[in-house]
Amino acid sequence: MSEPLPMAGAVAGSNAGATPVPPAMPLGLRINNPGNVRASGAIWKGMAPDQSSGHGFVVFTEARWGLRAMAKVLLNYQRYDRCATPRAIVTRFAPPGDHNDTEGYLAFMCDAERHPGALGLDPEAPITLEAPGVMAKWVSRQILREQGQQPYTSAEISAAIAEALAS
Repeated sequence: MSEPLPMAGAVAGSNAGATPVPPAMPLGLRINNPGNVRASGAIWKGMAPDQSSGHGFVVFTEARWGLRAMAKVLLNYQRYDRCATPRAIVTRFAPPGDHNDTEGYLAFMCDAERHPGALGLDPEAPITLEAPGVMAKWVSRQILREQGQQPYTSAEISAAIAEALAS
């Protein structure tokens, strides 16, 4: 019989309500930060007291807090940085100056012909991430790009987005 999988954000001896995270998972999933939110000195809701395992990324106590932070970052891109299009959002999140394949990232997010599951968006057309359904699709797709997999349920993502929009 196999051992149960470790849980993201689980306290030793307690797996209640946690998402299973196998040991070989990408760093962002292991530290409950699927959007790879960078440590910047900001204090995030749900931040783990020990940030040493984050390698420059915020460590969260539970995946819901990392999902919420991801949504907050995206909302801030629209609200404060005036990123109104998929191109602007992706360029802000993964700028070419940081050794990112920004155009490949944009195609992964938007170009459904080249990337099955992409959102089918015009990179230059306005997008409103304030709309929870739009944000949920964006977050789900971006997690897949960042982590190579997307293990969260639509309910988990929607709850985190609702909290991000409310705060």
